[in-house]
Amino acid sequence: MKGRAVWGVLAVSLLVLPVMLLVVLWMRAPAEREVEGWRFMPWLTPGEFRELRTLRQPCREDAQCDPRLICFRDPRFPQRQCTASGCESDAWCAPYGVCRAMPLPGQRVALRACVFEGTREEGEQCLRWAPPGQREWACGEGLVCGLSGWCGRRCVPGKEGSCPEGFFCARGDPDGPVCQPSCEGRACPEGQECVRRAGGVSVCASVIGRRCLEKPCPENKVCETETMLAVVGAGWRTCVQPCGKDGDDTCPEDFRCHEGRCRRRCSTQQPGSCGATQFCVSTDDEGNGLCLFSPEPWSATPAPARDGG
Repeated sequence: MKGRAVWGVLAVSLLVLPVMLLVVLWMRAPAEREVEGWRFMPWLTPGEFRELRTLRQPCREDAQCDPRLICFRDPRFPQRQCTASGCESDAWCAPYGVCRAMPLPGQRVALRACVFEGTREEGEQCLRWAPPGQREWACGEGLVCGLSGWCGRRCVPGKEGSCPEGFFCARGDPDGPVCQPSCEGRACPEGQECVRRAGGVSVCASVIGRRCLEKPCPENKVCETETMLAVVGAGWRTCVQPCGKDGDDTCPEDFRCHEGRCRRRCSTQQPGSCGATQFCVSTDDEGNGLCLFSPEPWSATPAPARDGG
């Protein structure tokens, strides 16, 4: 009898121990680490999420959230919410998406979340965090939407051939180094020109709008060229008024200073208030916004550095 009892205990132990081990691993959040100088908000288990009363609740500042959450503006929603990282790798999001880092504007801190894959190809403009209705603007399989807003494969800095011809390895992205497009020193197809963008990116685009390179802008304005997210390979050129710090009163009525340029005010409660080529990007929790060419605020984040990869 004693022998049977011992074998019974051993059998039960062999069944229970693996389950206990899995529970311990599941309940333990992965250690915080840095990527390209970025820190990440901690991942929380489903059990920990359920214990946090402020999860997904509207907020104005971090103090209104539970200690392990942060008040974050998801560009897909009109108001900031208390949240934390929701994934650690692509496997956590399969088969419906991939795990990507979302930067907190003005900080070297990011959180991770499951996002859609889309149809944008390598070297095309993209959304890093596309809502369901615009998921085709997300990058396709195996690509990352860099902080500068362009699809590319991951790369190894300094490694020759890490990026295809016409791309360079950009450093400083919380998802790691990413190949970004460059047309510097290359001829663009007929009817297109090489347009320089943030983070060392440059792309060939068919530019329409004001011909302010040939005919200078008025004295208080400068000629600016933007690429269009909604139309692949298209750009828009116009005259814009420079300004000082964000939110100062040097811009005309119905405009506000944003990253050194006067941008038209809009309301997030009025769809289409910025026309077909721009987006009303929220600037507060009251429905106020500015008309910009991308709905994502990552441009407020430090630009990626260029590497010769």
